[in-house]
Amino acid sequence: MPNSKSSKIAVILYTLRDFAATPAQAARTLKRIRKIGYENIQVSAGAFISLDPGEMRQMADDAGLKIIGSHYGLEEFRSSTDRVIDRVKTYGCSHIAIPSFSYGEGNLQTWKSFAKECNKIGRKLLREGIHLQYHNHAFEFEKLGVRGGKGGRTRFEILMENSDPRYLQSELDLGWVSRGAYDPVDVLAMVKGRVDQVHAKDWGVLLHDPVWRAVGEGGLNWSAIVKAAKAAGVKMWIVEQDDCPMTNDPFKSIAISYENLMEMGI
Repeated sequence: MPNSKSSKIAVILYTLRDFAATPAQAARTLKRIRKIGYENIQVSAGAFISLDPGEMRQMADDAGLKIIGSHYGLEEFRSSTDRVIDRVKTYGCSHIAIPSFSYGEGNLQTWKSFAKECNKIGRKLLREGIHLQYHNHAFEFEKLGVRGGKGGRTRFEILMENSDPRYLQSELDLGWVSRGAYDPVDVLAMVKGRVDQVHAKDWGVLLHDPVWRAVGEGGLNWSAIVKAAKAAGVKMWIVEQDDCPMTNDPFKSIAISYENLMEMGI
């Protein structure tokens, strides 16, 4: 019997990217994910992406996992949004995210133009029952238009303010928000009503360097984040860990994240 709480937790397959060299290995990985307790997965670039969408869907079904979202680069939308829609429908999910845009580049007008492009793509997707999202890293929290060391707006603010909430959601990556020197609680309030899904990750310090940690094992204030996420309307928590220096075992790390999220009452 599915657990009503665990059904709100997913893991992005990028975290397990080193365990999918062959279809057989990918199938075993999905079964291990389900054994940990996860009921949902997100497909992303760099992980299982070379598999045909139908094969990926069948593999997930066989493992008892539901695909709740996917990532596709902006160039894929520009090349053929219809092809992306077909893939997403094959997966059986209703959310798809652009994983990044103009890394560390672009002026105010660049990001305003990108927002308009997202509106156009998102409008077409919504007609098919699919929600477009944008997945942030830390660079979106760099301010543009700073003068004399004061003022400016972050790339993230520019994107959200110049896009239509109906056509673009935030797939807020909580760990990257914190790395960008912003409080996830404040940013969740900013995107209230347009953040169905979040990426859950944590981070701490190893010697002098920041490192990714399993959810609940780093420095983020999870009790405040959970409260803010519920108020913002978050429906799905997607565990991601870019690398796992504390365990050297992604399966162990995602198991810790899952257990901690369950204890938090997700």
